[in-house]
Amino acid sequence: MNPTIRHRAGRVVLTFGVAAGAWAVAASAPMAETAQPTGLAAAGNAHAIVLAQATPPAPATPPAPEATGFAALVAAGDVAAGQAASLQCAGCHSFGEGEPARFGPNLFGIVDHPVAASAGFNYSPGMAAAGAAGGIWTIDYLNAFLESPQAAIPGTTMPFGGIADEATRANLIAYLATLTPGGAPAADAPAGTPVTFTQAQVDRGERRYTRDCEECHGASLNGGLIGGPPLRGNVFEGKYLNGAPASALFLFTSTAMPPDNPGGYQASIYADLVAYILTHNGFTAGTEELPDDVAALGALVMTPTP
Repeated sequence: MNPTIRHRAGRVVLTFGVAAGAWAVAASAPMAETAQPTGLAAAGNAHAIVLAQATPPAPATPPAPEATGFAALVAAGDVAAGQAASLQCAGCHSFGEGEPARFGPNLFGIVDHPVAASAGFNYSPGMAAAGAAGGIWTIDYLNAFLESPQAAIPGTTMPFGGIADEATRANLIAYLATLTPGGAPAADAPAGTPVTFTQAQVDRGERRYTRDCEECHGASLNGGLIGGPPLRGNVFEGKYLNGAPASALFLFTSTAMPPDNPGGYQASIYADLVAYILTHNGFTAGTEELPDDVAALGALVMTPTP
């Protein structure tokens, strides 16, 4: 038989002449490896068999790029260690969804969140400028800020010197990355040591408070005549007490008081003021002095005795 080639409706048709007639095979390129007839057309003594077109394989999904550099450290970070490291931040920040801000804003959902975008929080000019410029708390930006806040955002008022150890920063950011709706729960951080202070500190703090603070905050710490906020009560407790580290209250007093010279007292005077304020919020004096070092205060939790 002698094959001939014809084109029909975009297909190549091979016609083989035989004694009793002709068979025409129409194939659409590309053809399946195994021919499967999908139609049979009779035209006199000629028949056409149309072969099914092979379905091309779906393109493979490209693998997600692997994290490199500091992002790789975060991806492999120890979330539990990061939560423990966050105790040094808890003096100024809350972490739970919907929790009120403290001296600093709430950090729930901070990773990849716009800078200075926590509703209702009064940011420093430096932080507000970084937000207005379109800053985003990416992993790398958080890393730079946690290493040196003032270098990363000049003009920030965050009273924190930074975290020098890269692994600690990576673990902390790994923990912060879990603080999203539906995020993996982090392991519990160490509970910390109950705060303690001496009666001598209370007495010194009372004298300082009466001299410099009573006019603004009131003799009973319920708020003064010229607008100072209460230093006791439900709002104050929710913001600074109920398990918060003692550094939270220390940083509040040492960065806001006295109003005409914030931070103008010696650290020991601020520790005395904290001791006095605590006595008005359900705490009693003990035998060990309240330290005046922020790191040491971060390990002490403020939970009133029932």
